[in-house]
Amino acid sequence: MIKKLFLLLMLGATLWAQEYPVHFYTIEEGLPSNEIYSIVQDSIGEMWIATRRGLCKYDGFHWQLDTTISKMGMYLPHFLELDDAGRVWVGGVHIGQGFCYLNNKTWHTISLPDSLALFSPLKTFKVIGSSDGHIFILAVTHKDQIAYFFQNQWKVIDLSRIDPESSKILTVSKNNNQFLILTDRRLLTFNGTDFKEYDFPPLFEKEKIISLQVLETPHSPAKMGRLLLLTPNYIYEYQAPEIIKKIPLNKQVKRLLADPPFQLIEDGFGGVFLGNKFRLFHFNNYLNKWVLIKHHRIPEPLDAIDIYLDQEKNLWIASYMGLFKIPTLRFLNFNEYSGLLETEVTSINQFGRGTMIFGHDNGFTLYDGKQFKKFAIGDVQAPSDRSRKRFMGFLKLTDDTIIAAAQQMGLVKIHQSGRYEIIPPPPGERINTVAKLNKKELLVGTYHGLFKFSNNAFYPYLHELTKHLIIRRMLLLADHTLLLATLNRGVVVIRGDQKISEVWNHRHLKSKSVYDIKYSPQGKILVATGAGLFEFSQDSLIPIDKELINEEAYAILVDNENKIWIGTGRGVQIIDSIGNITHYDYFNGLAGQECNRDALFQDSSGRIWIGTIGGLSLYQPLYDFKVRPPLINFLDFISDIDFDLQPEKKGDLIIKFLCISFKDERQIALRYRLKGYHEWQYIPRLFTPILSFLDVPPGDYQLEVQARNVEGAWSAVVQSSTFHIPAPFYRSWYFIALVLFLISIITYLLVFARIKERLAQQLEAEVNARTKALKESEEKFRRLFTDSLDGIFITSIEGKILDINEAGIEILGYDSKDELLKLNVKKDLYANPEDREKILTLIKTQGGVKNYPLKAKRKDGKIIDVAISATPILDEQGNVVGLSGYFRDMTEWNAMKEQLAHSQRMESLGMLAGGVAHDFNNILAGILGYASLMKMKMDPDDKMFRYIDIIEKSAQRAADLTQQLLIFSRKGQPKLQPVQVNECVNETIKLIRSTFPKTIEIETELDEKLPEIMADPTQLSQMILNLCVNARDAMPDGEGKISFRTREVIVEHAEAYKNPDAREGHFVQLTIADTGSGIPDEIKNKIFEPFFTTKPRGKGTGMGLAMVYGFVRNLGGFIQFHSKLNEGTTFQIHFPVKPIHLEEKHLSHKSELKTGHGHILVVDDEEMVRNFCKMALERYGYTAETASNGQEALDCFTKNQNNFDLIILDMIMPVMDGMKTYQKIREINKEIKILISSGYSDSGKLEQLKKDPAVSIIFKPYKVDELVAKVQALTGQK
Repeated sequence: MIKKLFLLLMLGATLWAQEYPVHFYTIEEGLPSNEIYSIVQDSIGEMWIATRRGLCKYDGFHWQLDTTISKMGMYLPHFLELDDAGRVWVGGVHIGQGFCYLNNKTWHTISLPDSLALFSPLKTFKVIGSSDGHIFILAVTHKDQIAYFFQNQWKVIDLSRIDPESSKILTVSKNNNQFLILTDRRLLTFNGTDFKEYDFPPLFEKEKIISLQVLETPHSPAKMGRLLLLTPNYIYEYQAPEIIKKIPLNKQVKRLLADPPFQLIEDGFGGVFLGNKFRLFHFNNYLNKWVLIKHHRIPEPLDAIDIYLDQEKNLWIASYMGLFKIPTLRFLNFNEYSGLLETEVTSINQFGRGTMIFGHDNGFTLYDGKQFKKFAIGDVQAPSDRSRKRFMGFLKLTDDTIIAAAQQMGLVKIHQSGRYEIIPPPPGERINTVAKLNKKELLVGTYHGLFKFSNNAFYPYLHELTKHLIIRRMLLLADHTLLLATLNRGVVVIRGDQKISEVWNHRHLKSKSVYDIKYSPQGKILVATGAGLFEFSQDSLIPIDKELINEEAYAILVDNENKIWIGTGRGVQIIDSIGNITHYDYFNGLAGQECNRDALFQDSSGRIWIGTIGGLSLYQPLYDFKVRPPLINFLDFISDIDFDLQPEKKGDLIIKFLCISFKDERQIALRYRLKGYHEWQYIPRLFTPILSFLDVPPGDYQLEVQARNVEGAWSAVVQSSTFHIPAPFYRSWYFIALVLFLISIITYLLVFARIKERLAQQLEAEVNARTKALKESEEKFRRLFTDSLDGIFITSIEGKILDINEAGIEILGYDSKDELLKLNVKKDLYANPEDREKILTLIKTQGGVKNYPLKAKRKDGKIIDVAISATPILDEQGNVVGLSGYFRDMTEWNAMKEQLAHSQRMESLGMLAGGVAHDFNNILAGILGYASLMKMKMDPDDKMFRYIDIIEKSAQRAADLTQQLLIFSRKGQPKLQPVQVNECVNETIKLIRSTFPKTIEIETELDEKLPEIMADPTQLSQMILNLCVNARDAMPDGEGKISFRTREVIVEHAEAYKNPDAREGHFVQLTIADTGSGIPDEIKNKIFEPFFTTKPRGKGTGMGLAMVYGFVRNLGGFIQFHSKLNEGTTFQIHFPVKPIHLEEKHLSHKSELKTGHGHILVVDDEEMVRNFCKMALERYGYTAETASNGQEALDCFTKNQNNFDLIILDMIMPVMDGMKTYQKIREINKEIKILISSGYSDSGKLEQLKKDPAVSIIFKPYKVDELVAKVQALTGQK
């Protein structure tokens, strides 16, 4: 005993920076609150946690907040205890809240009586309770008052009454049936009746005890258990009458004692956890050192409000940052946060004096047992440098010197002091490994073969044999045979005679990648490959164990106990001397999942170090113990009953159970079977402890379950109680009897029915023959009824519909026949109910009606035109009892007929207007012409000049009116040119914005991608202005809105069919809408007629819309409109999109005319026009002859065709018209210039004449200068 104490004192207590694996639980994982106060585990293994939000239960899968105790007054649970019967006890922040305990899933409370008048916060409490109902509670307040519940009675006593020398109670513990109360002066025992002082040895008179824990309770109530005592300098393990163990406190741990209260607990293996709300320390009994518990994911050390060691020796830590759990102390882990240069450790070795060296990607770390020293080579943060400087392996040269293989950096010779020397590799090489060839020379393996290193220089070695090899490890045998572990050729064997052979297992292709090669304790050669661990024997690779095949093996270590350690891609595999295999990975506490190639090492003290990509691990065998398997407990069986997981149908079964292993809740595997239903099933990772079975047949069943934790420990097979799934009712005896009875009844009925059937067959044959003919007749009439496009009906004389076909339902706008059968014809379908009486009268007097026109009313209220034909249905006495017949929807037909009539009327008006305009133009031609002649001969200052000017202007106004008539009649000749409709709209909008009232809103929606149309821009602008003026006049109050919209449309056949003016094709659509007073229905058919106006006298000519109509029709387009009273009017004008061609440029008459020469033939049936032309031409130097008709002109031209330079030809004349005269003249002379003069435009003829380059056209009436300009332009004199 004295020797053991001396050893502990001599070793001292150095504080290591390290990490244990820690599981974190916060609100993100389901914890109700991150502020944790206390932890306890109940008898069935569930964890109970007191949080800021209440009491929570955790079974490894679900967090469940218990709200029952809050309803009982325990609003903020703060302390948790477990009594001797395994019941959970809860104490609140305030002692006045009382105490709650859970017994058989029911919460009970023990309250303090108000007479005690205790209002102080609770410091701690303990419970001694047994299954026989005996309860003994001792609670301490922050005022150091002691309240205890004994023999069903509460009592309160102050500390000063018990021990006047003590001022503070430090801790309370329980020992068998008594409590241990540690004060600042002594240790007291209390059994419910007496307080006694416990006598410690004299040693503890000097060493003040500040905390204790009862480690072991003796069987005898009179004896004191094994205690853990905390003093200012030591922790003692004491069992009267001797001290078993003494652990010194270092400076860092001593500082913790300044901030009580303390949490003191044994780790289960001779070590101790000691903490407070700021720090938590662990005395590692394997290393004999104090460790500060930290984790790199937490910026500060773990605080310990409460610590708890559960049944699996998991350490639970309650803190203000959440709940933490250390599941294992098997591995002590280090990373860059612990003092390493980098987290990943690639290689490990040891100097002769015990200093450890750890290789990394960018340098190395030295550890002398007290502290880490980091040596970086280059930029640690540069990932591109990794392959160049990675330490691939170490070779110990002397006790003070180690040489490292460092890829493209070469060899690095390192001294124990940390001083290093870099030896660059041969050009283009990367060094993977180094070994001793002899005392003076080293053998170096690279990516391109072998080199010998001697006197700080590299020399090729067996280069021709090895230049294609990527060498990772080398082993030199006693017979000088060299074994090379390569990445591309397996194990390459080079014997003394320089014969080379490649060895790999042909069943496992990955065995060509070899990472390590070592001797085993039995003298075998072990090979680590990409396909697992093999034995090299007689130039072949033999698998060591089938469990290790297909598991990449990177490194091999044979320890002092002859165990084989294999570093793999998922942890380490350990094979003991009898062949048992143990596997440890990240989930078992290892720092990382993948081990590195030269990172398995056992130091001179026998400690095993493992380097991984996640850090450095030190194996601690003291803390490697056999873990208890998972606990299994069945909770609920659900079969066709209501529950939170309701089975979908009969025979489905759902079973809930507890499966508890807190080593790693997410790594529990499960085997189960439902005996009598299926064989064993396997779940590699259990996500929820619920099993469901579908379509379970009736019978007795028993569920068997076996679970395995993350350590590989399987529980025993746990069997549920036998449960019964009853058979469905249809398998019961009474159901079978009922079925047999029903079968007898059915059999009797079948026999009776068979006899009836035979008698009925004869009757059926006769009926079939008679009904066949009837069916054929009915089928004919049914087809007529159903397939007819006209509505066919049958009604009673009172007006009730008895039947109607689908066409009739559709015409009347109803959804089904049933709707119509409920209606009265006279009331609901006739627009004029009197028509019903008229039809009945006609039917009775004439025997029927045919195509009788009337108005019908649809379901939606719309009135339609129908033509009805009906005949009476007579009874046996000849009385009319109903009507049958058919009706046809004539609405669209009548509308089209009305539109056609309107179009024909407009066409007639156009012809009339054209004829009148022609006559007017002839008359106006003389008036306008002679007026212009007279003005030319008069002085502008002459009094008569003003009168003549008035005559000329009046004639011009009359000519403009005539032009509007011609436009309406489509006989006017527009000046066509490419026009962009949007430009005309915008120009018109500018005009109306400045002239219309400002209260009229203008709105536009113009398509910017409109194609151009061929039109007269002046007439187009005038047309738009006319519509705008009408829109303005429809708003007498000067308020409203005028909208313009343009777009490109395609008019289909169906749409064109509905409008006689429309036609199919490609159009630009201009829509002009207003919100004015609208157009009454009775004048809608007259608005386009010439001189029709609703405006007061003097306010309009009635030609505005007529001009619009004629202009659009003249371009080949059409116009539509719709209007509602008091809502407004919308006009839609469609302009055809035609190929663009330019008209001949109009001549300007503004320039001064000169005298010409030539002989001209003037042909016109109006003498006044002939004489005017002759006089005008002669005034400008021409000679002229006249002819009154075409025949006369043809005779004159035939006689003197060579004397004429030009012919002025009227188009409409008696005897021979202008077109025929033109054709005759062209037969005689194809080059004579002809000026067509007409007051009436026939666009077809004029288009034909325009093709002749020697033809020009002038329209009546015209002035002298217009006539002379045309003549001079045609004869080439201007």
